[in-house]
Amino acid sequence: MATLKSQSKTLISDRISPFKIALASYFQKFTIEKIKTGDPQILKEIKLLKKISIRSVSGIITTNYDNLAESIFAGFQKYIGQDELFFAGIQEISEIYKIHGCCTDAKSILITQQDYDKFHEKDKYLAAKLMTIFLEYPIVFIGYSINDENIRRIIENITGCLTQEQLKKLSGRLFFIKRLHKGDMQGISTHILNGLAMTQISTNDFSLIYEAIGNVRSQYNPRIIRRLKKDVYDVVMSNSPSGLIKVVGLADIDDKQEIDSIVIGVGKDYYGKEPTAADIYRNILFEDARLDAKKVLEDYLPKLITQSTKMPIFKYIKQMQVRGEPVVLCDKVNDLVEDFKRKGVAVLYNNTDKKKIDKYGDEYAEKTISGLVDMENNGELLHPYKAYAFVYLLQKNNINLDDFFRLLCRTLEEESSIINDTFFKKMIRLYDYLKYGDKS
Repeated sequence: MATLKSQSKTLISDRISPFKIALASYFQKFTIEKIKTGDPQILKEIKLLKKISIRSVSGIITTNYDNLAESIFAGFQKYIGQDELFFAGIQEISEIYKIHGCCTDAKSILITQQDYDKFHEKDKYLAAKLMTIFLEYPIVFIGYSINDENIRRIIENITGCLTQEQLKKLSGRLFFIKRLHKGDMQGISTHILNGLAMTQISTNDFSLIYEAIGNVRSQYNPRIIRRLKKDVYDVVMSNSPSGLIKVVGLADIDDKQEIDSIVIGVGKDYYGKEPTAADIYRNILFEDARLDAKKVLEDYLPKLITQSTKMPIFKYIKQMQVRGEPVVLCDKVNDLVEDFKRKGVAVLYNNTDKKKIDKYGDEYAEKTISGLVDMENNGELLHPYKAYAFVYLLQKNNINLDDFFRLLCRTLEEESSIINDTFFKKMIRLYDYLKYGDKS
């Protein structure tokens, strides 16, 4: 222990257990960069987990001491131990809760019976803190057994605070992912604990789980939302806002940008300026501009539609109909509606598009959106063309609108400038028509 003492002199002087110091030193080695594995399955799972961390995971609760979660979920705010979780101004988004301690703070590590006794004295407070999270989000347990004593204790404390109605709401939202052992069967089963239904998924391929989670994506970057929530919280608590004023669309902010200040407003206008054509196209997918359908149809589109430039229209018409308001269309918008009534999707395509449909239509007759995505992932599509560029070759009955929506959103998120691409806008207009305008 002489070497350990010399390296951890301060910790030893603070009367921290040498055993905990040794544990902290050992677990600090576990990061993504230091994982040595030739197992392609594990590497695939790690890659997918990092990918879904961007917009599909709201937070992490872990009992592990190592830094693996921080390596994968880069940019998440970390809270160590119960005290930080209780007293910090947590935002419940893009955060990691290390409830059994962390190797970056040897003192925080729970390892002895005395540590766990103290932990359990407060675990009802922990359960109360976690209950709001459990009721707000689906929870996926990875690496824990349903029979894990600590997990069962937390769940029992949570269910003890719930009404029957809340218990019913929570049932079916807890998922345990179990790695198969010898003799285990792959499959899905349901377990009941204190009246709470939980689902166990047994598999050796966690990538299937991560891909499913990845299909549920936040409209905005959760890390940016957390930053905004924290800034609002700080302003309210300190009552001393300062700095420059900026107005910016949430979906246009990424992790590389600094947010020095924010503006919070209430109202239905579009930040006092008229939207661009790109804003109207983007709003078909994300609705981050909060455009008023009446203003779009009566004020904005008449100025943007020309003989050579068309625009998406059917979503805004549908919104007016749902609101029960009369739809008054200018001649330009009405002409577009009539064109679609006469020609259907054919109105979208020029002669070059039609020749390609005639040439390749049979080849793509049985393909689907998900099939195009698989082809893109396998490198079968011609570079630099992505899956969206082939949708028009599919049979209309094979275009699943949910898959089409996710494909367009993903493509735009990966390359924001593509909103100015003529063909990409044509595909947004195709989606707009099929989703909101097609009566066939």
